[in-house]
Amino acid sequence: MKKSHYCFLLLLIIISPLVVYLISVDLPKTYNNLKLAIPYDARDYIGLYNSGLTEGYTGYGINAAVIDTGIDDNHDVFTEAGVDRITYYDVVNNQTNPEDSDGHGTWVASILGGNSTEYKGV
Repeated sequence: MKKSHYCFLLLLIIISPLVVYLISVDLPKTYNNLKLAIPYDARDYIGLYNSGLTEGYTGYGINAAVIDTGIDDNHDVFTEAGVDRITYYDVVNNQTNPEDSDGHGTWVASILGGNSTEYKGV
């Protein structure tokens, strides 16, 4: 993806009235083109210890964003979770088709906003 596409996507996020706050994270150090986070603890890297989670893990009343490969917005984990709106935009192809070519985006989004009779909150 071109740098201008990332800048445009970041601008859309910043101006959205749904965004409450943004968290800045340091990028991993690069050695010989290998990205290494030193020391590597993913919880520190993404600010997990300061998640703001105070109301349990159901996600009720929470707005969230996932930037990934797309989403299957008809998947059972979203309909059973009561997700009322999924908005998407493809900055690479300049379209609003949510098609997830490999399922990765749907998988990531289901961790954040999915629910089912088999797995609560996942």
